[in-house]
Amino acid sequence: MASAIGKTIIREIEASITGNKFRLGYKNPQKPIDISLDEAVSQLVSGKFAPTEAQCDVEIEPLSLNCAAPSNIVFTLSDKDNFQFATDADPIQFKEGANKDRYANFCRVAPDGTSYPFGKPYGSSEPCKMVTFEAIAPTASYVDRFNFVVDVIHENKPGKKSPLRLLIDPEIRNPGGSGG
Repeated sequence: MASAIGKTIIREIEASITGNKFRLGYKNPQKPIDISLDEAVSQLVSGKFAPTEAQCDVEIEPLSLNCAAPSNIVFTLSDKDNFQFATDADPIQFKEGANKDRYANFCRVAPDGTSYPFGKPYGSSEPCKMVTFEAIAPTASYVDRFNFVVDVIHENKPGKKSPLRLLIDPEIRNPGGSGG
C-alpha cells in the first residue's frame, strides 16, 4: 500500500435517518494532512485519528471531494452504521467520461489494516469499512463522477442478516484548476 504521494485526505461517511429521510454526509471533515497513506491507515485502525470537529467546510455537494493536488484518499464508513463497502464488486466505480488515469492503487482495507487490491478477493471475514486510493490531480479544473458501492446489512428475519446494495453518488473535483 506504500505511496509516493505525501498529502492524505481522510473522510468518514456517516448516515442518518430521520423519519423517512436518509442522509449521508462527512463526519468532521479534515484538511489534507502531511502523513503517508500507511500511517493514515495505521492511525485509523488504531483509533488514534478521531477528529471531534470539522476543520474544513463540506465540499460543494454532501459527499463530493475537492482534490487540487496529488493526494492519498481514504474513505471510511462510520462504525455506528450497519454499512460496509462491497466485497464482491469494486466498491468505487467510475462513471462514463471519468478520467480513470488520474487514479491508482485502489484497495479495500480490513479492520486489522490489511489491504486487499481491487480485483482480488477480500480476505477478511470482518466487514470492509475502509477503501483507499491515489488521486493524481491535474492542474486544470475537472470533475470525475463515481459511485461508492455499499451494502446495508439488515435483519430481515430474527437471526438472519442480509445485505441491501446501495450506490452512493459523489464526485471528485478540482474547482480552482490551480493544481495547488
